[in-house]
Amino acid sequence: MSEQHNDQCDLALDDDEPVARCLFCGKPEELDLLEVWSAREFTLMTCCEGMNEAAVNFMNDDPRAAGKWLGGELGLNAILRGVHDGAGVRRVVDDGCGGLIVDWSPRIVPVSLKQAKDFIREHHRHCPPPVGWRFGAGVMNGPDLVGVVTVGRPVARALDHRFVTEVNRLCITTTLPSGLVWNAASTLYGWAARESKAAGFEHIITYLHASEQGTTIKAAGWEFGYDVRGRSWSTPTRLRAGDCARSPDKVMYYRTLVKRPTYLLPLGAARGQRAPLNGDRSQGELPLSVAP
Repeated sequence: MSEQHNDQCDLALDDDEPVARCLFCGKPEELDLLEVWSAREFTLMTCCEGMNEAAVNFMNDDPRAAGKWLGGELGLNAILRGVHDGAGVRRVVDDGCGGLIVDWSPRIVPVSLKQAKDFIREHHRHCPPPVGWRFGAGVMNGPDLVGVVTVGRPVARALDHRFVTEVNRLCITTTLPSGLVWNAASTLYGWAARESKAAGFEHIITYLHASEQGTTIKAAGWEFGYDVRGRSWSTPTRLRAGDCARSPDKVMYYRTLVKRPTYLLPLGAARGQRAPLNGDRSQGELPLSVAP
């Protein structure tokens, strides 16, 4: 009996898995989610302060790897399954007060014109909401709407709205930590181009103030078109009442959506030249034409 008992004890010892020991306190290593306060806020349960500090340093040093760790190994994606339509944890970011919060992968969502106009009215730095649109969308990060885009007819009368569509407004919130809106603008630019192509348009354009760098729109695959001189909306041929202060200088960017478009945009001006949309060919502007 004793030999059999000893054999059973040895077998039980052999079956036991080795326990990982914490490098800081020597106790069994413990690192897990303690509480999830919201879609962004969480606390960790650790065996000691040293382990907690190491985990925080890891999340600060490698936010992307920390996002995969939180979402996968610690199960945050599973805990909040269905809350954000399948969007997973992208990374962790600074909340602006020294803490770490969850940054979810951005996802495109439908919005109404009223929702878009309300958002633009609250968050856009220098433009009022557009009067109308062809279509538009928003981008969510977790539970928060972080940006909207509205796509409509080109404002310039020289551009044919049958072939060209324009991003009239693209607005990103300024009330959330900057890390949560990362890539939101390029996501919306990409969506606007895809939707315009699906609707049968050949080009999509937009205008930025000349003082803006255009880094995001270039990263989204758009190209420089031409410079537009700032001018008053009230002209001798089209008088307008009210406040018609001179508009700032702008830069047009575009994307061609089909391989061989039938409609050609006026893209003849070199960077730094002024090519107003008034048919003044002395400024270097190419006339609009239809390819043979």
